Amino acid sequence: MGTVVSAEYLWPARSRQQLFTTPEDFGVLFVPESLARKAPTSTQVTQTLVLYDDGVDSEKLDDELGEVASRDGATDVQTQADQPSNAALSEDLQGFGQLSLMFPLLFLTAAGMATLILLNRIVRSQRPQIGTLMANGLGARSVRRHFLAYGLLVGFVGAFIGAVAGVLLGSLITGAYTSALSIPDTVVGFYPLTLIVGIGFGIVMGAIAALVPARAASRISPAQAMRGDAMASGAGPSLLERLVPPLRHLPIRWRMSLRGIGRNKRRSASMVIGVVLSLTLILASWGMLDTTQILMSEQFDEIQHDDAQAFFTVPVDDAVVSDVKNTDGVADAERVLALGATIENGDQHYATQLQAFPHDTEMHTFVSSSVKIPLPESGVLAGSSIKSLIGADVGDVVAVAFSSPETTIETTIAGFVDEPLGTYLYMEQRQLEDLLAKASPPVSSEQLDSPATASVMAIYDEGADADTVRSRLLDLESVAAVISTKALQDTLNQAMSLFYAFVGIMLLFGASMAFALLFNMISVNISERAVELATMRANGLSARLVNRLMTGETLLLTLIGIPFGLIVGYLVSAAFMSSFTSDLFDFDLQMRWTTLVFSALAIVVTALIAQWPALRAVRRIDIATVVRERAQ
Repeated sequence: MGTVVSAEYLWPARSRQQLFTTPEDFGVLFVPESLARKAPTSTQVTQTLVLYDDGVDSEKLDDELGEVASRDGATDVQTQADQPSNAALSEDLQGFGQLSLMFPLLFLTAAGMATLILLNRIVRSQRPQIGTLMANGLGARSVRRHFLAYGLLVGFVGAFIGAVAGVLLGSLITGAYTSALSIPDTVVGFYPLTLIVGIGFGIVMGAIAALVPARAASRISPAQAMRGDAMASGAGPSLLERLVPPLRHLPIRWRMSLRGIGRNKRRSASMVIGVVLSLTLILASWGMLDTTQILMSEQFDEIQHDDAQAFFTVPVDDAVVSDVKNTDGVADAERVLALGATIENGDQHYATQLQAFPHDTEMHTFVSSSVKIPLPESGVLAGSSIKSLIGADVGDVVAVAFSSPETTIETTIAGFVDEPLGTYLYMEQRQLEDLLAKASPPVSSEQLDSPATASVMAIYDEGADADTVRSRLLDLESVAAVISTKALQDTLNQAMSLFYAFVGIMLLFGASMAFALLFNMISVNISERAVELATMRANGLSARLVNRLMTGETLLLTLIGIPFGLIVGYLVSAAFMSSFTSDLFDFDLQMRWTTLVFSALAIVVTALIAQWPALRAVRRIDIATVVRERAQ
């Protein structure tokens, strides 16, 4: 009769634990109750929907209704916030919302650092002018205001341009998001407060970056300032030479690079901090990409082994399992039970799904703290989020209530499993059958064979064509549907494509910012030493040797900063990834060791490339002019 859009299925989730479905295995029909009643009784689930009056205390009413519903036999009470589609969208938006705050803060910190270095350089280069003006009566407050205004102006102009570009890009990203989720309407709102806050961030970062050099400029004595650049600290063995005495016997050019690091600690520290920030910018994004790719591979390659799950129109007994197993292209098949369940610990509860496998199942691997564990013959395995959701731990006795069939069992928590997707309960089949047979009311094994509860998971022969085998399974007389695990994985990857694109853009911005930051710092560091380098050239050192000395010093500082950068970058990436962790997704940071290695190498290469223009400038130094200016 027509198609509709339902807020309940903007994110087409079958349940809170099955957030990702394919159009081939899940859909929603809105039908008259008379037609719905024709479905088998075992597949029907009755719900009561409640609409609150405006202005009521919703939390208090939630608790009161929960008590009434539980007393009247309800197996679960679900608020609008916990409704699967709403929960999935809210979790997704919350994750993106946190990233949209943390990434700009990270970039603004790097930009502030670059501005700080530049302003310091400007102050140092203008010391003679500052000293002359102060000697002629210009006050320290005026000097401070001048450079502070410079930082504020830079911050405002940059933030204004960025805010305007951000508003335009925000509309594009919003459209891409709604398109990816097939949301029919895209509403892009303009919020002046967001623009004001964004520009305010830029102004504040500019002010902070300008504050240090502004104060430094105001404290310069006129006589000292007119002498130009201050001399570096006194010569002597470097800290590394004192810690490792044999280094004192290195060739003189190597020792000059070592000692150059300690001669101006401020300059060296700024270079190390720049390396740390650069690695943080790269790892913050790259780590998130690694995590999603590794965890998706872990879910579908190491935890879930089935290639397809078949559902039937008849009770699933040994004969049905045998039919699936004997299908050409199927290597193994098992009967699996899945029941909607609510696990309860005292007055705390959590609605999920209980899956029961044979004790020696080949369809699923259970992992706890990266260690494979067997399916226990007694007790239940629970998703790790259960521990915090209902306050239960290993060995605790919990109640498990089922909606269909309507009954409750008691069991103990035998352990927790770590899985990227969902928070399930797992139990051995024979144990579940025994517990249900003793429950009140009891449930027979024949009832568990119902198509609403039982299905068959299958593993295909190696090299078999998945579409062909799926077609053969669908041709079986009693098969109602076959869900392809690969199709589900493809759907999940498609749903994650926007996340990949967002993080990929941040990685590109981060890499660009890292290059700009290192280029800025290295250029400033070398330009600050123009007199020193010219003096070295005047005393007979070739331009090539001077360049080698500077390159060696740059590499040493880069190598010093890399370990700290890897640690900070890893921690920041873990914090970013935690914004997507909940009972729906368990996305603890997973970073490949190659990412750390390649990131470190990328920083080394970036530093070498970034210093190239400055080193070319060293070759073009007018030695006579620089030395004459210094002598004056």
